[in-house]
Amino acid sequence: MLLCLLFQAVAGQGLVAENQDVTSVDHSLAELYSLDDVSRIQTVTSQSSVARSGNQKFTGRPAEIDCAEELPANMELHLHEAPVLDTITVLSLVVVPEADAQNAELRIVLPEGFSLSSGSLQWNGNLSKNVAVEMDVFIRAEIVGIWRIEAIATSKPSAGGYHKICSTQCYVQVAEREAHILGSALENWARIDAAELDDGGVQKGLIRLLSSETISVYGYWYYRNEFGASMPSRYAKVELWNDSSSGDLLLATTSVQSNGYYEFTTVKTDNETLALYVKLFCQTREYQIVRVYDTNFVVYWSQTSVHNVTEEYLNMGAWLVQGDQRECWKIYDDIVDGYFWLLNKTGWSRSEVYARVTGSWGFSLSLGDGMIIFPGAGWIRETVLHEYGHCINYAARGGSFPPSNYEENEHYLDTEADWGWAFREGWAEFFTCAVDNNPSLETTTYADGPFGHGDYGDWDGDCVEGAVAQVFWDIFDGESSFDHPVWDLEGYGDHISNEFAKLWNIFLNYDPNSIHSFWYCWSQKDIRIWEVFRHARINESRDIAVTNVSSSQESAIIGEVIQFNVTVKNQGQTMENLNVTILASSLLIGSLENITLESRESKTFTFNWNTTEATKGIYSISAQAIISLKDLNTTNDINATSIVAILLLGQAGPGDVYTDGVVDIFDMVTVAREFGSPPPPIENPCADINHDNAVDIFDITVIALHFGETK
Repeated sequence: MLLCLLFQAVAGQGLVAENQDVTSVDHSLAELYSLDDVSRIQTVTSQSSVARSGNQKFTGRPAEIDCAEELPANMELHLHEAPVLDTITVLSLVVVPEADAQNAELRIVLPEGFSLSSGSLQWNGNLSKNVAVEMDVFIRAEIVGIWRIEAIATSKPSAGGYHKICSTQCYVQVAEREAHILGSALENWARIDAAELDDGGVQKGLIRLLSSETISVYGYWYYRNEFGASMPSRYAKVELWNDSSSGDLLLATTSVQSNGYYEFTTVKTDNETLALYVKLFCQTREYQIVRVYDTNFVVYWSQTSVHNVTEEYLNMGAWLVQGDQRECWKIYDDIVDGYFWLLNKTGWSRSEVYARVTGSWGFSLSLGDGMIIFPGAGWIRETVLHEYGHCINYAARGGSFPPSNYEENEHYLDTEADWGWAFREGWAEFFTCAVDNNPSLETTTYADGPFGHGDYGDWDGDCVEGAVAQVFWDIFDGESSFDHPVWDLEGYGDHISNEFAKLWNIFLNYDPNSIHSFWYCWSQKDIRIWEVFRHARINESRDIAVTNVSSSQESAIIGEVIQFNVTVKNQGQTMENLNVTILASSLLIGSLENITLESRESKTFTFNWNTTEATKGIYSISAQAIISLKDLNTTNDINATSIVAILLLGQAGPGDVYTDGVVDIFDMVTVAREFGSPPPPIENPCADINHDNAVDIFDITVIALHFGETK
């Protein structure tokens, strides 16, 4: 027999009332992400289908079953003879299905008073209509008492669909000198005194209220999300209460498991009549993640109806939170997602936060250790994760936010604010996307004001929250050569892959206040990280400067070796790989490649020039440092402060064009004849005294400066 929803019970302030906030379903709940409405949830009518035996920690329970229907089958479980203490007997299970059943499993659940001597307690296979399956096992009676032995049959079609379940049980009394098979049911779940039985007492006259001094209580809690799907109230706090005329008494506290299941084991009964109910609280218990308050700072809670205890194992059924509390549970669930995402990524866990649902419609906000969510905003996952991201930043910094003077409540991804505001909002926006692996931050240049709240083309990404979030995302995600803005014609792409661990280390240990201080803390400032910042229009400068060029002598006779020292400094904020080249006018003296300079580092390099192949004249010595991409200050990449004269043997000086040992009018005439060339081509190369491929006033000046000199 199948049952749909029969009961509706309370949610709210502890008053039992008929309302729509909590729905009871006596079953193991359905496929969580495919339920359209509660009416699809089905159950088995027999309480025995979910009963358990002994101290088995529910190893035989169908807790993994998503939905239960009745399995049409006849089941018989019987002992061949009643075993006295420390003897072995045969236990048989016979199952005759009334219809075919795929992927079937038959299980025998032994209580703690028995152990398996030989055989198997489990059978798997396909059941065929009217074809009996028999299991025989040998079991040993080990503890005096009355015990319930249970058998469970389940099946689920390989093509999908509801699980089917059926069960049966038998009871046996074990004593030292005699034993009794008590059948498939006990009146009032009696516990028979073994000593009295051994003396031949009448069985029914020795019935006491309960068959055990402890009971176990279990059930399920769910809430209905915004799509109508039933979601488990995972990790939530649940309390077991006894409804007593002398005042309700709290018996136990536990947590809901990830699938919605909870259980209270070994609850003491003291042989009293119990009427139990379970409270569910919108707060975590074991993990200390979140609690959700109402306007008056009261944690939202719901409760089941009262169940009278008649068996050792009490199934409270499955309960579904509905009504206004659904939004509170959606907030709760989203925060749990954010908590475990960060815990799994980093091993770091934030202490418990609170979420208070209050006020009229407005802007939700984080208060550091908690957040205010306005009614309606709790359904927006991005809003909840964003505010929880702020709480994480607050805790990671030891109880503070990055300082900011921005006071506007309304802000957008492309809003131009200040460094502190952009940094903390950018982190929260990144966290929101990272939890769901949402790549919406890719390629968009938020500093260009795509939504109308900023200016295009300027380098102010350091005060735009979307730009900061974009940097974090590119550090977090994988490499992509196509991940660059459309305005970047060089198209370098994103070449940082999965380095969230480095990002988090900076957040946790260095307390950055802005994207610039984050940059400062980044250890390897190479072209990869620089490009990520550049794509977000955040200017972390690259600046290589040749700060000095010096020579060992000012002039030399052809064939001599001149030594030059070139000093290069990285004045930018990025580690650089560069090439250094030194020239004598247009003649290459030497070069060095793949030199590494850290930010603010300076190095001096030595070059030797063998002048054997040089011609006489004045040479301008220049050194140049070149990086692969985007030196934002190219005015200091070249230094040409050194002038060297190369002379022939017997030459009076660089102005002695004729090499006759004197600088005079004949040298001036030689230069004057070629003045202005090229064009036409220079016929006498000696007239180009400074080797700049032109005969001009600079060559005349050299003669004038040295006029009259003799050797």
